[in-house]
Amino acid sequence: MDVIVILTMVLGGPMNVAAAPQIQDSVPALGTDKSDYAPGESAHITGSGFDAGDYALSATGPDGTADWGTVTADEDGGFESDSPALASIGTYEISAYATGSEESVASVSFSVTAPPAPTDPPTEEPTATEPPTATEPPTAEPTDDPTQEPTAEPTQEPTQEPTVEPTATTEPTVEPTATPTTEPTLVPTLLPPPNIQSDKADYIAGEFVTLTGGNWLGDLTVRIIVNDDVGQAWRRDVTVNVAVDGTISDSFNLPTFFIAAYNVTATGQQTGRVATTSFTDAPPDLQNLWQCDPPAVFNPSTYTCVSSGSTGWVTGNNDGPFKEGETVPYRTRMQNLVTSNQYSVTIEWDTTKSSKHALDYLKTFNATITAADPCASLSGLPAGLCSGSPSTFPIPADTFMQSDSNWIANGGVQDPGVFTMFGGTITGVSAYTTPGSYTGDTSTSITIFFTANSTNTVLAWGGHIASRDDWGLGNSAVAISGSPYHMRIRSWFDVTNNTGLNVGNTDRSLSADAVIFPASITIIKAATPEGSTSFPFTASPSPLTNFSLVDDGSSTNTQVFSGITNFTTYTVAENTPSGWTLTGVVCTVSGGTSTTPQARLPRRWQLTFKKVTTSYVPSPTTNNKAILLLTR
Repeated sequence: MDVIVILTMVLGGPMNVAAAPQIQDSVPALGTDKSDYAPGESAHITGSGFDAGDYALSATGPDGTADWGTVTADEDGGFESDSPALASIGTYEISAYATGSEESVASVSFSVTAPPAPTDPPTEEPTATEPPTATEPPTAEPTDDPTQEPTAEPTQEPTQEPTVEPTATTEPTVEPTATPTTEPTLVPTLLPPPNIQSDKADYIAGEFVTLTGGNWLGDLTVRIIVNDDVGQAWRRDVTVNVAVDGTISDSFNLPTFFIAAYNVTATGQQTGRVATTSFTDAPPDLQNLWQCDPPAVFNPSTYTCVSSGSTGWVTGNNDGPFKEGETVPYRTRMQNLVTSNQYSVTIEWDTTKSSKHALDYLKTFNATITAADPCASLSGLPAGLCSGSPSTFPIPADTFMQSDSNWIANGGVQDPGVFTMFGGTITGVSAYTTPGSYTGDTSTSITIFFTANSTNTVLAWGGHIASRDDWGLGNSAVAISGSPYHMRIRSWFDVTNNTGLNVGNTDRSLSADAVIFPASITIIKAATPEGSTSFPFTASPSPLTNFSLVDDGSSTNTQVFSGITNFTTYTVAENTPSGWTLTGVVCTVSGGTSTTPQARLPRRWQLTFKKVTTSYVPSPTTNNKAILLLTR
């Protein structure tokens, strides 16, 4: 029998379903994505209802108050920001401050709670369930008589019993099929600690940096913050994607001004794991000041000043040999430079010592040692730095020196020269800084300005050794005792960033024994009477050799040995011909006092064995000799 029921519901009264419009609250508000976090997670902070502009976020928590950076509210008054990884357990309050204001605009609080300890596995066996009872067989008789009358003859007599006896369901077993184990079947695999590192430990300002990391599987993104440790004048904050192999990378250029050290913090945005590293950007460095110290015997046209033991480019005392009027090569190397930045370097030299002239002016580095190589024996130079044409700049005339009375009286001449630079372009020089006079101990300096074309530059110049040809006898370099020939780097400067740079100890001295004025020996034969007689002489050691003189009124009566730099004992002996007698020897020292043969002469003096006077006497004679001693 089918029954259809129809329910009719009548609404008792009219209902107003239209809600009143809500007025938007413009009061600034802060919110977070959760009210409670696990250690290592980051809070996602949102703001609404703010005036457009910048706001500083400050967090007060278990570890005190920290600056969480600056956010910018858009025209709708909203912003979003992620906090650093939350490391400490406790309550945090985040406040937003308008730029330049110490009054909080809005704040929000949340907590960091440690996760609960894991529960122990079950210790009791589960109980078996009771088996279900068998169902009762259905009754044979119908509950009600049929309402419809049967036909006159039923087609079939209904049976009194069901054709199939229902069977009882199978009873379940009393014991469970297996006892559960107390330990989990699989131990979870711990993720290896993530890492991050830079491609170099030290960089120069403005250099390109690449950060790479690994073992970041479990995170989809990683936030990388790079910050300097001095004043936080520069900061980088980026979020990078994790590759399928768990690696991350980030590349950027450092600022073009010197910082010192940088700290890097990488935080997994899904797991809260943290990895850190650090690197530095070394300041520009003036590596050293070198001077070329040649061996005792060398060829200036082939000697490159390559360092070898105590010779070549050295940073210690220079023992030469050099002669008055020659030029000592100098060089300096500057590194960790920022390409295209402007720099300056100031060099200073001692012009007089006790009013005697030492290094009187600057000259080209290879004026004397023509094969000198400013880049020889320097390691770590950029490839090709010294293979191209260097930058040169004329060394200006020193008008103060040229106005000195001794210089003028002796017809002094300042030879032209240039400053030479590899890896940079010299853009100018300053005026000389000179003493008030050349009385006592004095020095002169000049500043060279240049643009760095490489991270390394090499600057070369020469120091001219004052000569008596320019200053007069007794006023030149060899008249000074000690080590008066000092060259130094006075200062250097980062012009672009208006920063003074460290020089260190760069004072280099040239020993007095390193500088000589070559001596000469002149022998003049005076015969009475003059004639064609040849007078043989023996002379030693080298560079003196045997010779003969004829006093016939011409230059054949004179023998000169010049350019003597080995100060030792020299012997000149006349083998007087038969019939002649040696009547006297006159010995003159140029610039000194007359002396007799065998006298010890001051080093640097020029000796003239002026006359060997011989008179004709018709009688046998013996050989005579004069011993000349030149000492250093």
